[in-house]
Amino acid sequence: MSSITYTDLFEMLAHIGEFITAFALIVAGVWALVNYRVNKQVEAARWLHELSQEFQFSDKLSNGKFLLDFRFREVVEPLLSTLIIYCNKGLKESDLKLSVELDRVLNQFEHLLFLESNGRITRAHLNAYFGYWFGLFKKPEYGTLRRYCHNFGYELIAQYCFPEGARAQREEYILVYGSLRRGTPKYFELGLDKQCEYLGERCLRGKLYDLGDYPGLILEPDEMDGENAGVSADLFRINEQGKQGRIFEKIDIYEECNTEDSSEWEYRRTTIPVKVKDRGKYYLVDAWVYVYQQEVADKTRIDKWPVD
Repeated sequence: MSSITYTDLFEMLAHIGEFITAFALIVAGVWALVNYRVNKQVEAARWLHELSQEFQFSDKLSNGKFLLDFRFREVVEPLLSTLIIYCNKGLKESDLKLSVELDRVLNQFEHLLFLESNGRITRAHLNAYFGYWFGLFKKPEYGTLRRYCHNFGYELIAQYCFPEGARAQREEYILVYGSLRRGTPKYFELGLDKQCEYLGERCLRGKLYDLGDYPGLILEPDEMDGENAGVSADLFRINEQGKQGRIFEKIDIYEECNTEDSSEWEYRRTTIPVKVKDRGKYYLVDAWVYVYQQEVADKTRIDKWPVD
């Protein structure tokens, strides 16, 4: 049996030392990586917190946030729908200033979503700090905002803020009822037969009122009862993308939605989610509809138009 010499022992110890050194380097590397990731997460969280604080307390954003949160239907929606259809044509100076304030807020959200798409912040962090706002923008009644975001370059907001079961849309859709339905004289007079593609009939959640020569729709989604509750309407896809203002201008004149003060309008433009079929699947899209916005206390509710 051969004996172990001091030389052999030193070589063994040297190999063990090399192994321990290599192992220590691996552990140190892993530890450094963990610390780096933790520090980056802490840095990202601190940075996101600072962005959140700036968003919450910035005077430049305060009015835009207030309007989006509390005055969307009365102030924001008429302005955004007008911008979508007419761009800046005919807008008052006060409306242009208001659109700038709204754009400041939307720029903040678009920037946040850009950072999230590039891995700078996580979806969890985004929802933790700004989940209220993104949840607000996903509500069905904020469809006009989503259409504005798509048309004016806020693509990340438009894609992110569609409700569940919906998808980002490039086309514009419109629902018509009463005197504008397919086959009526006004349907041909306003050019719906030439500029739009018929997609079928839909049942809108709301009530129909007799206004004399035409009906008015009041959307009341929380008061539906029974299979017959609802208003029949025709759904169209507008074919002339980028030129959809042509058909809306004609309808605006007919519905008297073309004065400066939107509160005086007999009808208002809004959007509601409806299902469309594409490649064998159904999706929700935001479709335009003109709804009556004046008092109906002295009006007669009807089941359909024309009245028998």
